[in-house]
Amino acid sequence: MFRGITPINLDAKGRLAIPTRYRDEIQDRCDQKMVLTVDHRERCLLLYPLPDWNTVEASVNALPNTSKAARRLQHMLIGHASDLEVDGSGRLLIPALHREHAHFEKRVVMVGQGHRFEIWSESLWQAKNEAYLAEDDDMSGLEDLRL
Repeated sequence: MFRGITPINLDAKGRLAIPTRYRDEIQDRCDQKMVLTVDHRERCLLLYPLPDWNTVEASVNALPNTSKAARRLQHMLIGHASDLEVDGSGRLLIPALHREHAHFEKRVVMVGQGHRFEIWSESLWQAKNEAYLAEDDDMSGLEDLRL
C-alpha cells in the first residue's frame, strides 16, 4: 500500500526519484514496470504499478463507448497512458506531455493513494490543500467513519 506525501525535485531531464521506502514494494509488485496517465478531474498525474493499471484499464475499456462520459474517461486515462520503467537509480522519466498537463515545475509531491500514486506540482498541491481546509463540507454519509 502506498500512503503518505513525499516532496520531490524533478531533475533537468524531467526525472523523478521514487522515494526509497517504496522501491522494494515496486520491485516486488511490478518488477519496476509502471504506467503513468493523467487524472481526468484534476491537473495531476496517476502512477500505477503495471498489474494494478491492467485492472483499471480493463474496467475503463469495458465501459460502453456510446456514453459521452465513458468516452471522455477512455480518452483521458487510456489515451494518455504511458508505460514507464524505474531505472537502476530508482528514477522515472516523466514525459513532457504529462509534465505540461500537470503544470510541473521543479518541485512535485507524490501522494500515496493505496494502489497508486498521485503526482502533483507542489504549488497546485498546496492550493488544493488550502481549498480543502477552507471548505465547509457537507460530510453526510461519513458520520460512521472512525478516524
